[in-house]
Amino acid sequence: MKNAFITLALVLILASTSLTMADENTGITIKHAEIVANGSSSLLHARIDYYLNDDIIEALNNGITLTFNVSLIIYQHRNWLWNKRRASLVFPYRLKYHTLSQTYQVTDVTSNHKQVFSGLYPALHALGTLNDLPLHNIAALQASKHSAKLSVALNIEALPLPMRPLAYITPNWHLSSNPLQWPLSQ
Repeated sequence: MKNAFITLALVLILASTSLTMADENTGITIKHAEIVANGSSSLLHARIDYYLNDDIIEALNNGITLTFNVSLIIYQHRNWLWNKRRASLVFPYRLKYHTLSQTYQVTDVTSNHKQVFSGLYPALHALGTLNDLPLHNIAALQASKHSAKLSVALNIEALPLPMRPLAYITPNWHLSSNPLQWPLSQ
């Protein structure tokens, strides 16, 4: 009984110190986003900055594939009721390190488009540059009473199963952006 109490106390101490040691310079920041009409569809343009902490970079360099979900939600504003969700889209992107070739690969999972980079920072820059991302059936929603909300998060569920429990309880693995919301207009 005494050993169980000591073990529990050590786990709580380690968890509290890892909460305070979370790197302040890590996270995801959405710098800019817009939806542009393109005929019967629309295109999403966005600039996202990814700042990975040492734990995530170490896991990436040891062969762990990271999946980031870019989520776009279109809302219709209503005066008397809560806003209505008109569309919800998720675009997954993967970042992977290839040890043998010492390259980083960025994959748009939706279109299976792959790009290869010799360094992490060019790969993160490409990961955060969304140009001409097609949004089908969104053009009809671009009215004065609609707005868009974009957010990005590291998908912990896409990590290998043995890593998930640690990722859930370690703050360093909870990477997400503050949502960016803007009005849509034609």
